[in-house]
Amino acid sequence: MCRTAFVAAVAVVALSACGGDTVADTCEQASLLENARARVERAVTALEQTSQLELEEATLDIVDRLSLMREVAPRDLRSPLGVLLAAYGQLTVTLGNIGWDPTLATDDAAVQAARRAFTDQSVATANTSLAEWVADQCGREQSALDPAFAASGTTLPLPEVSEEPSRDVDEESAVSENELQALGLVLGETYGLALTDVEAECVARSLGVTLGEASDAVLDDDAFFAEVVKVFASCGVTTPPTTTPSTTTPDN
Repeated sequence: MCRTAFVAAVAVVALSACGGDTVADTCEQASLLENARARVERAVTALEQTSQLELEEATLDIVDRLSLMREVAPRDLRSPLGVLLAAYGQLTVTLGNIGWDPTLATDDAAVQAARRAFTDQSVATANTSLAEWVADQCGREQSALDPAFAASGTTLPLPEVSEEPSRDVDEESAVSENELQALGLVLGETYGLALTDVEAECVARSLGVTLGEASDAVLDDDAFFAEVVKVFASCGVTTPPTTTPSTTTPDN
């Protein structure tokens, strides 16, 4: 998985410090998100006709779009958007781990499991909540999820995201513990590390702070990886990452 995908997957953790709350901005992002979703559905459901570059760009794009939309969305949309971000982020990680090779993706067990996650009830509920909000607030109907996008079968459900309202203004845009754990587990997987829930939450939260305080202009690949190693160690991970996520294409 390349650093771009890694940053996109954890970027949601930093959003609570800069979130907006305007209907116009959210509607604009919803339109862009629907285009991104249509693109990734085409890429994943027709792998035999999809190039490696298109598969990579399509999956990274929808993660970016979800992150941006969650940044400006009203509080009642942040939980469903968090569920969708976890689902698409998981798919992006598994595809990145095989170099976004469409041929390998066809039979890769991890990719198929990530696709099956879109059959989970939590994802269906999140999609419904988003579609209803867009219809009510933006006056636009969203297209339904392509059934062929999610492989058939069952998988472990995504972590539930609490939608209980918070009375604390500072907590309204906070990422839940379950979201942090889900993101942290995905991030650990990119380095081949199996984290505990506690470690995963700590890693996701700490990296979110790092991304919130530094931009790409001041945090290059080497500096970012140094921060990753430091964060994993500070969170008590006994086997810290020693190499950056794979950016190479497997040999055919």
